[in-house]
Amino acid sequence: SIYLYNATTLEPLPVTSRIAIAGNLGNVTTGFVDNSGETPIFYIGTSGSPGVLIKISVQNPETVTQQVLTLGPSQNKVTSIVEKNGYAYLGLGSEGGSCNIAKIDLGSFSRVDSLDVKNCNGDLTSASMDADGNFVYFGSSDSPAQVYRVRAFVSCPNSCSGHGVCSRGACSCEEGWVGESCDTMTCPNDCSQEGTCNNG
Repeated sequence: SIYLYNATTLEPLPVTSRIAIAGNLGNVTTGFVDNSGETPIFYIGTSGSPGVLIKISVQNPETVTQQVLTLGPSQNKVTSIVEKNGYAYLGLGSEGGSCNIAKIDLGSFSRVDSLDVKNCNGDLTSASMDADGNFVYFGSSDSPAQVYRVRAFVSCPNSCSGHGVCSRGACSCEEGWVGESCDTMTCPNDCSQEGTCNNG
């Protein structure tokens, strides 16, 4: 469960003060509040495997909506998060000598890019961004502790049209899709070289 309090008075918020989260999503590990709109939106990372980011919107005490974004299979628990210009950068748990970072487009609530950090043996437990938004800094629980400086990711064209995975600004298209933004369907067997493929 998530309990919502006013940070100044430490009183429960006048809206629903307790929000239940399904147990299979893991425990709450980190989060932040986006106050830029009419109503606050809460983004919560969990210890699930694969990692999960939950978007919670509280319109009034009776209207609470949740959206769940499950990350990729090798992207374990969400251990840190920082937000800038409509994107969230998630530091993830360590797995076998590497850590993962995921970039989330908060508007579409979708993963738009990811990065594997080599020689990282501890969870990425803290995240911050420089004032210009050019670099994200992730602190790890390695012994001794490490700080990883990562250039803020370049977005892929059209977020790969929902038909691919963005990695470092380039789309890797799913089978059956091609193009810079994975926006063109391929034809079976490329029309056996006997015709022209017209978007699938």
